[in-house]
Amino acid sequence: MLQKSFARGEPLQHRGRLCRKDGEYRCIDSRFEPLRDEDGTILRWYGVNFDIDDEVRAQESLRLVDERLARALRAASGDHLPDRTTRLGWS
Repeated sequence: MLQKSFARGEPLQHRGRLCRKDGEYRCIDSRFEPLRDEDGTILRWYGVNFDIDDEVRAQESLRLVDERLARALRAASGDHLPDRTTRLGWS
């Protein structure tokens, strides 16, 4: 992906995980942009990595809370129970 973008001279944005020097993995948002001269020739590439690990973890926590809330609401409303008009038989 990175090599294709560089070969085509196209800007690139990528989200992934990066291992820091201390061995901790962090989620990052990487962006690369070419610097061109007047003729469009690429002079150099600029790149930046944004540490988005806290944001990603917060989003995952919210997703889990939403799931738990949805389960609790279903349980409280009785959606998990059989329809009362259904007759259950014993065999």
